Amino acid sequence: MKIYICCSKHFYDRIPDIKKELERAEHKIILPNSYEDPFKEEEVKKRSLEEHVQWKQAMMKQHEPKVKESNAILVLNFEKKGQANYIDGATGINPTILNGDLTKIN
Repeated sequence: MKIYICCSKHFYDRIPDIKKELERAEHKIILPNSYEDPFKEEEVKKRSLEEHVQWKQAMMKQHEPKVKESNAILVLNFEKKGQANYIDGATGINPTILNGDLTKIN
């Protein structure tokens, strides 16, 4: 199964272990946008509002082909700044709640 991982950039450091576990179960993993440079957005914001808007639009456009080629979207929603189960901008419809149990992915 092809699984697209989505999460806040603040959780990117948690992806490698999850990715390894899913790959051991023979899943193909598609990584989130800006995974290689998670805080690029902060850099772009400092340049100008216009550049930030253009960058954000480009990131959103990159989601579509990743979603289309995926069989599932795994949203990592860990606690962030005291908010339990934090979910960033993009989530799926009709989710299966895993509660950390990656074996529920089949």
